[in-house]
Amino acid sequence: MKAYNIADVISASDGKSSASLPAFSISVNTAPAKATTLSQKHPGDVGLESDPASLADTLDWVAKRELLRAYMDRHGCGWNDPRVAALALQYHDLRSDKSVFKRLGLRTLIRPEEAAVAVSEPPKGTRAWFRGKCLARWPDAVVTANWDSLVFDIGADPLRRVPMMDPLKGTAEHTGGLLAESTSPADLLNRLNS
Repeated sequence: MKAYNIADVISASDGKSSASLPAFSISVNTAPAKATTLSQKHPGDVGLESDPASLADTLDWVAKRELLRAYMDRHGCGWNDPRVAALALQYHDLRSDKSVFKRLGLRTLIRPEEAAVAVSEPPKGTRAWFRGKCLARWPDAVVTANWDSLVFDIGADPLRRVPMMDPLKGTAEHTGGLLAESTSPADLLNRLNS
């Protein structure tokens, strides 16, 4: 386990001054990763069971948790401290000059080209495929999209909810034909109800 001072990491990664960032350090496991592909059921699942902090260089939520814990330890504050909330938000700031996440230099499991494709092409083997394809085809009709349901407004009351509780029932194989045959959100809902 190697400890990094966040200010040093940021300065070394982009050459900019890190004087505006809080001073703290984060411990990162530099041993070879337990997971190398996203196709595994749970990347690094052995580490998650025994020592989640050992995956702080690979798993986003672990890195963020360790970063926030290190800050709280150093400053003697807790989860309700507004500085912790501000750091938690800044962690995901999409602007590369503001994002703490980008400056940590976490390992990635996919190439940038694969990530770019994933923005517009959902994975075919989960319900994300159905959700993504519905959003792409009928963005104005989808009122809400979340992990386990889609809500459509087809112009008639009430709004129509499509539950997707089973992660494997919205796959391309399972719903591809249904989506190909559906000409509108109303048609899709009618087919789902028949």
